[in-house]
Amino acid sequence: MQPNLSKYTRFFIYFIILLMPFYYGCQGAPAGAGGGFGFGGCSATQFSSTIGGNTAVQENETPNNSPSTNLDIDSNGGPLPIPVTIAKAVDGVDATSIIFDAYNEANGETNQKFLLNNVINTPVGLLTVGTIPDSGTAIAVINGQISDIIPFTASSFQYETEVNMAISFLILEPGADVSNGPFSFPVTTTVTRDKALGGFALTVHITNTSTEVKNQAIAANIQALGLALDHNGMVAFSAVDKNAQPIIGTIDILGGANAILNPNDNLWDQLSYSDDDPEIWGIDTQSNLIKIFDGESIINVDQSLGAIPEKRSYQVHPSHQFLATQIKSFNNNIGIDSMSVGFVDTNSLNLIGALPIPSTESELVNSLSYAWLNNSELIVFKNLEQTNRVESYDVSEIISGISNPQINLNYEFELDIAIDSPLSDLGFSKMIYFRCLFQESYYNLCRYDQVENKITTVIHLGYDIVNAKMSTDYSYIIFEGQIDDQDNILGIYHINDQSIELLNRGTNATIHPSDDDLIAYLSYDKTQQVQISVMNLQHQSLTPLALIIEPQQIDLAVDYDYTFRAFGGQPPYNYQVVDGVGEINQHTGYFKASHQTGESIIEVVDSVGNTAQTIVQIRPALENVENENVKVTESKNFEPNGGAGPFEYEIVTGGGSIDQSGNYTADNNQGPVSIKVTDSFGATATINAYVEGQPGDFDSFFNQNGFNINNGTINDSIKAMSIQSDGKIVGVGTVYDVGKKQAVIRTDALGNLDVSFGTNGVFEIDVNGGTGSFANDVKIQSDDKIVVVGQYFYGQSLSGVSLTRLNANGSLDTSFGANGIVTLNIAHQSIGKAVQIQSDGKIVIAGITQQSGSNPFHYFSARFLSNGQIDTSYAINGISIVDVGGNENLVEDLLIQTDGKIIVVGSSFITGSGFYQSSMIRLTQNGIMDNSFGNVGYVFATTNGGSDTKSFAAHLQNDGKLLIAGSSSNGSDDDIIVFRFLENGSLDQSFGNLGTVITQILAGSEVATAIQTQSDDKIIIAANTNNGANTQAVTVRYNENGSVDTSYANGGIQVIGNTKNDVIVNDFMIDQDGKYLFAGHYSQPASDDNMYIRQLWD
Repeated sequence: MQPNLSKYTRFFIYFIILLMPFYYGCQGAPAGAGGGFGFGGCSATQFSSTIGGNTAVQENETPNNSPSTNLDIDSNGGPLPIPVTIAKAVDGVDATSIIFDAYNEANGETNQKFLLNNVINTPVGLLTVGTIPDSGTAIAVINGQISDIIPFTASSFQYETEVNMAISFLILEPGADVSNGPFSFPVTTTVTRDKALGGFALTVHITNTSTEVKNQAIAANIQALGLALDHNGMVAFSAVDKNAQPIIGTIDILGGANAILNPNDNLWDQLSYSDDDPEIWGIDTQSNLIKIFDGESIINVDQSLGAIPEKRSYQVHPSHQFLATQIKSFNNNIGIDSMSVGFVDTNSLNLIGALPIPSTESELVNSLSYAWLNNSELIVFKNLEQTNRVESYDVSEIISGISNPQINLNYEFELDIAIDSPLSDLGFSKMIYFRCLFQESYYNLCRYDQVENKITTVIHLGYDIVNAKMSTDYSYIIFEGQIDDQDNILGIYHINDQSIELLNRGTNATIHPSDDDLIAYLSYDKTQQVQISVMNLQHQSLTPLALIIEPQQIDLAVDYDYTFRAFGGQPPYNYQVVDGVGEINQHTGYFKASHQTGESIIEVVDSVGNTAQTIVQIRPALENVENENVKVTESKNFEPNGGAGPFEYEIVTGGGSIDQSGNYTADNNQGPVSIKVTDSFGATATINAYVEGQPGDFDSFFNQNGFNINNGTINDSIKAMSIQSDGKIVGVGTVYDVGKKQAVIRTDALGNLDVSFGTNGVFEIDVNGGTGSFANDVKIQSDDKIVVVGQYFYGQSLSGVSLTRLNANGSLDTSFGANGIVTLNIAHQSIGKAVQIQSDGKIVIAGITQQSGSNPFHYFSARFLSNGQIDTSYAINGISIVDVGGNENLVEDLLIQTDGKIIVVGSSFITGSGFYQSSMIRLTQNGIMDNSFGNVGYVFATTNGGSDTKSFAAHLQNDGKLLIAGSSSNGSDDDIIVFRFLENGSLDQSFGNLGTVITQILAGSEVATAIQTQSDDKIIIAANTNNGANTQAVTVRYNENGSVDTSYANGGIQVIGNTKNDVIVNDFMIDQDGKYLFAGHYSQPASDDNMYIRQLWD
């Protein structure tokens, strides 16, 4: 059936094949400069072309007529077939292939002549014309006259052609009348010499221009503007017909129906096909709106975009799910419209986000162009008033539909050359191509290497390069050289060998989306009629790089997001989670980690099925790190708590230095250090560290270089101290203002008076209306309440025991005793010396008591309930009095074992011996003498039979062994002594010398006043030593076996104080950070005694 021919008179197919390829190269190109990048380029005269292996001859140059051995023919000298249907006749009679047979003289074919002068009708070669009918008749028409009638069989015929001879062939089906037809539309061929191309070209097109046969004139005047080519070989074009009406047409170049589609709209430009259906996209040249024609109606894409810029384009995302386009927005800050890039969902056609608009007038964009770098990044070229800028953005969150998306600027730089129209290979080789204008008056094509950060000129022809497009296999760029206003030369830049091949005259080239050999474009014949042309390039595709996904392994914190990017293979890419937790957008690679830790495997698949994988370790969120300690001048590696590396480190407060591996080196200054750590996704946390002194150094950050000296109303020394759960330090002593009062002082962990406690950090305890009292010991309950034991006076030379409990804020605890105070009067005189809190909250105290002024003092202990009442279940009515046997007894310390047994430690002056011995007793939980300890509950220890040995401090080791520290006379003065006893009260023979260690520091009397053990079981004692002029505090550290730890301070000994003032230590503790904390007495010349608290490092 013959179709209505008038339906097809508004379009053309124009097919062009080169006589042979042209190759261009550039060597020794001069270097230019611009924008801080290195440039290299080629001038027009540095290009050379070859035709069949011969150098192209310039104007007036003698031709080279030597035989060619590199002609584009097969090995037998025959024609080289074109492997696609190249011509579709509108009446259903097709010429399926036309082959230009270049004769090879080497094989005896002698008719071939390459003459480079303008000789008409010079024999050139044979055309082999393929036909759809197996047999029939071909009519050759030259200048409107029938030249030959050619019967054919086997679906082809041959015809000899000449230079510049336009030959039209009409096909008749078998049985058709040569005189009357019906005829196919004419297939016209012309062999031409083009100086701009540098050689011969065979032009083949189906035309409806003036070709008269039997006085039938078929003519049209279609002006086409845009082209698009879909997967199925359908060419869409926008044109104005001979009646000046805009039309959209389609031509199936692979053997299907052709159509004129009239959307009754304006002329469109920048045509493209949708990915999966026959929708045609374009930009209305009158309104600049992006529109879609679905074959029936027109859809306006810009319904949600607002104002439309005058210069307009669009770039479809590789997934075809989104597109980017210019938008215009009014900037309230500068009162001017600004241009930016918006993103449209191609399904909903809604605007889903945009790049930020300029905020200052200097940032206003005159024009911009852009391209997708990969599935998630957009590169934008901005022409500003003063400069040109390149910006790369990560827009994965926008196009992945994330609420409140972040737009990350990956990089930006400025150039002092004009730039526009970027092309990207979607990550195939990480190259970006673009138009660039140097000092010449025409645009070249340049390349930006994102890896080497280098710009190079790749096409430099001496006239403007326009309409460049990247092939879908990323092996070539097709471009146009704009010779004049009406004529362009099509060319190809081969990316692999960086050569240039000029093809033919034409414009608006478009590349088949799944066959890079096939292109369509617009061209003009000699009568200036527009032809829609196709060409088979038969180019050599690049071998893709191996498909990879970056990074190939990564750590993410829970709930973090990250955009993965693929390179190599054959874009576009598709992403999926094949194992583990988390979600990924298949089009953009945007990954959202789950709230659970674990491992995920992400796979990318390219367009031809290649795969690559990456492993994601999902780790805990980045959090602060507390209590990291390091010694002065030493190094330590700080590990972040959670987060995803690599990490960056920055010292915010404090000294020292840190590298980007987290290795911190302290300087000589003690004190806190705050280090900001930032993970690879911008999350931040703080590493709080403390630079400690070396063992024995003063803690320079504690108050005043390790000292807290109080010049207030507390004039006696601190007798004892304890530490609350928040690290605050509570000390007790005596105030001398009106009479004597017990005093409780509290500082923070750094030794600064806690003004929220009592009155400006001090609370005074008036036990009995100003009759006088002393505080001797203090302990902190689990609820941070403060328990103070001491002595108060009443009557004539009478004293009793006071027990006071304060709330944590320094006020009297009225739930305890009588308004917070309990008094205990045992006999003539009683002194409370030590206190402990049992695990059940009961309070045990110990001290000495005297029945009358002439009687010796005895040991006593008492126990109270948590409300202050005496615990009558303990001993006799709550009180235990023990006659140790001495003429004089002193109680200094009290311990409670883990089994609840109670040890009271002191010294006893043994009747008749004339000297003191260390003494202690152990009571059961009920306050009864424990006969399993020592000698029926008693233990005495001495070193020299005729010298004093006194105990002032005791400590229970974790293994239950008991340490006692004090002094031992050597006959002229006192030395430090330490005993260690087993749980049964016998000396530990493995410690020191059969259970005893004696240490002499200076040539004077020395006495240990406190003893503690570290977590590593090393033993620390605090002592006082007299150098003959004054008293100084010292510390000594011993190993677990009793030997001096020479790694500590100066050979195991640290002297505290100076040679002018008395520095006396009464109590010693190891705080929560392992630091040494001392309390005692500091005496300044010509002034009363003062109290101080001081820290040292362990």
